[in-house]
Amino acid sequence: MNAFVNTIILDVLIMIAVIYAMVLLFSFVGFLVAVHDERVAGGPRRRKFPIFREQLRHYGGLICKEAFPILILCAVIIVLNLSFRFSDEIKLWFSERVNYDTVPVVAAAIDGIALIWPLVSPFLIPVVTVLVLLLVLYAIKDSSDARAVAMINNGGKKLRRNENAFLFCNSLEKGFVKICAKLPRIVVIIAVLVCINSLLLIGGSLKRILQANERIKELQTIVKNLSRSETVAKVTLKSVKSIPGRKTPVRLYSVEVLSAAGETVSTQNVELEGSEFVIDCININFDYSQIASGEKSNLAYPYRVYSELVPAAEGIPLECMFNEDGIPFIFCLEQDEIYGIKEDAFYSRLAELMGVIGDDDLSREMGIRSTVGNAPRLRMNVGDVYFIDVEQTGGISAYKKQF
Repeated sequence: MNAFVNTIILDVLIMIAVIYAMVLLFSFVGFLVAVHDERVAGGPRRRKFPIFREQLRHYGGLICKEAFPILILCAVIIVLNLSFRFSDEIKLWFSERVNYDTVPVVAAAIDGIALIWPLVSPFLIPVVTVLVLLLVLYAIKDSSDARAVAMINNGGKKLRRNENAFLFCNSLEKGFVKICAKLPRIVVIIAVLVCINSLLLIGGSLKRILQANERIKELQTIVKNLSRSETVAKVTLKSVKSIPGRKTPVRLYSVEVLSAAGETVSTQNVELEGSEFVIDCININFDYSQIASGEKSNLAYPYRVYSELVPAAEGIPLECMFNEDGIPFIFCLEQDEIYGIKEDAFYSRLAELMGVIGDDDLSREMGIRSTVGNAPRLRMNVGDVYFIDVEQTGGISAYKKQF
């Protein structure tokens, strides 16, 4: 509430300062005109302060005569500003005192003002800037013509600096009067610009909506392409060796990433203490996201290994599972394996999806849940080979190769 009151006070003070500055400006221009006229007339000259005070009274009186429309204009500007900045607070205040069901026009008015003001405000500074530039250019042109006429009347004699300043200020005043006379046209121009801007904003919003829908469809297609059961890796226990100073032997495992055709894509040797080989995986759940298409389509990929003696938090990352872009090899499909989307669009959206999965805030915003779990524990002898399968419903499983 304090911010609301302070904003009202600040807006009122700004309006008073602007009106007072306008009175001072035109009083100064009127003062220059009066001094110049007395000098040209050649009669007795009055003291300058009474002349300026007379102009202050004159223009102050004009402001007082037009006080009602000026107050209305200031009130409209203040209301627009308050409605835009405090629309939620104003609606809450009215909701505690007015039943919107019986007087819905109140909420509609507040929402309408809050909607219109952002459309109008971007044009205020450019329009005012253009008007000021036009005013200055008009003053330069008009004062130049007036200077030429004055020099002819004075027999070609150059004017003094104060006389040039007077001519420029007089031209400014005439230009301002002309701008005020064309205010209705200016308002119409602003209204047209606001309408054009609104149409462009609506067009941009529609384009963004269409692009978002297309993006969701492509991400759904990607998930469908990636959501399948297949063998993704092979684990072989190569050797078991005892190391002096350690109570338990160190086991050397070979982890091979397999393509859909069963060919080795990359290999990584892993040394672990302990008798168990535990494979951790990332489960990606889309049930709460827009990407979900009504089918049970979850993704999973192995990403680290550990044992009963090596904690999961200190596990060894399976770097062999990822390509140079940080995308799991099991998600890098061949062209003939991709359906419903072009290959370049597939990999572009796949990179976007992996970026979202790696960002907790974006994942939460899109309703994607990434969890660690479903870790198969393997007890192997030297020469044993286990294959790692990724399941369509999420998670991984392991089975031993039978010779």
